[in-house]
Amino acid sequence: MPSEELTVFYPSGKSLRFFGRFVKHGKLKNGQNARYGVAIESLESVVVFDNGVVSPGSILLLDERCGVVRDQSGEIYTPRPHMHSFPSDVRAWMETNPDWPARLPQRRESSHP
Repeated sequence: MPSEELTVFYPSGKSLRFFGRFVKHGKLKNGQNARYGVAIESLESVVVFDNGVVSPGSILLLDERCGVVRDQSGEIYTPRPHMHSFPSDVRAWMETNPDWPARLPQRRESSHP
């Protein structure tokens, strides 16, 4: 997938916008009990909330329910279709929050967080 501006929306209401490349979603390692997640390569230095600065070339491993990853053309990832693969605690959270991520705005915001 080509690199471009990506926006990641979280259930907390926070969002993160940066220049990067969507790598994959699914099991992050081989194995029956491997954690499901979303991997994105950051192609610029970016501050990730209170966790510090991520360097270019770093892989961000996102919570599987992170919500939605969007690029210039629309959604790349949304969690609902994949929730059968999530750990039981995350599936339970998704079931008790049926409006997530449907409550997100349908169009992209225009400024960095």
